[in-house]
Amino acid sequence: MTLSLKKISGLEIWLNPETLEIRFGDNISVGKKSVRLWQEMKEFVENPSAEPTREEIYYVFRNVSETRDAGRIKEKELRYDITVIPTGLFVSKHKEYFRTAGHYHPPKAETAVPYPEVYEVLYGRGQFLIQRRDPNNPAILSEVYIVEAGPGEKVLMPPGFGHISVNTGKDALVLANWIADNFQYDYTPYQKFKGGGYWLVEGFIQNTIEFEKNHNYAEIPEIKKLRPKELPEFGLIRGKPMYEVAHALERLDFLRSPENFERNLGREHCFKEIG
Repeated sequence: MTLSLKKISGLEIWLNPETLEIRFGDNISVGKKSVRLWQEMKEFVENPSAEPTREEIYYVFRNVSETRDAGRIKEKELRYDITVIPTGLFVSKHKEYFRTAGHYHPPKAETAVPYPEVYEVLYGRGQFLIQRRDPNNPAILSEVYIVEAGPGEKVLMPPGFGHISVNTGKDALVLANWIADNFQYDYTPYQKFKGGGYWLVEGFIQNTIEFEKNHNYAEIPEIKKLRPKELPEFGLIRGKPMYEVAHALERLDFLRSPENFERNLGREHCFKEIG
């Protein structure tokens, strides 16, 4: 069975939930597809000797756009990607859910403000583990949050927060993201500490999720739960395809020039605390 993701994404995209095949319409341009294999992922998880339930951990399609928009998006140094995270577990002492490797963003040149990023859930339900580290010691985490989001919801990663996307659901997790295309991700801390401040693992009770502290870090605060807010000033409204800002790219200036939008990019502005 193939599902159309056009209504939620705004693009001619189809997903086969069983095979995880993504098919794009003839009017869609795709720059590059990459696959994160277990061999590349094992240094980012709790136990490098774990047994994954599949070898292909997640897929990323870079520079996705309608062909007519590709030139304007490139000129603005922006990028729209699609990520597919299958259901799966890294099985060892714990059963850690499949997730991305995790990364931080550097500060924009000549500023102290790191680049943000914004995600949209297109299919499934996602858990986003976001964390801020001590600027003088990456082994000390000052803040750690878990953000759950479902189809149509947008999650803005504030400047300075590293992040991991986790699939704890029964279905594949399909995400879209907008990001500035003029810097490199920093994966090193997540590799060094075997993941984020917490590992999301399968609970002993069916359909439950547990948060295991990652004691490779020197200090880890208690995890708090957040829910994403709508951010209409950036065109980020639940149920409205995030890709539509491709027709008003000035809405995404906060991705390229975060120093001009700090007031609207703080954690308190982008999320509400729950629980």
